[in-house]
Amino acid sequence: MKELFVSYEIALKLKELGFDEFCLGLYYIENKQWFLNSDERPVDNEYFIYAPLYQQVIDWLKIEKKILVIERWDGWEFGSYEWDAFIYSKTKDAAINEAIKLISK
Repeated sequence: MKELFVSYEIALKLKELGFDEFCLGLYYIENKQWFLNSDERPVDNEYFIYAPLYQQVIDWLKIEKKILVIERWDGWEFGSYEWDAFIYSKTKDAAINEAIKLISK
């Protein structure tokens, strides 16, 4: 089940960009260990960060940041609503990381 969630590194970048939706997974910051969130309350402390599902991130990027991450038959594409063309990435993680770079500028 862990493979359905973004990596610790991506989760940390998302937190820095303001992602704060409730997630089924969490990372323990001290050792980057992933585990299921058994509580329905929001996490608000320095020991944990949310570990969102990939689909949560794709939806958040689309709704909150106006960036689309799209699966193709041979990889992934990402781009802003304003672009005429999308940028190709081989993996979902690479597309999400590139989308995060766009937001961070």
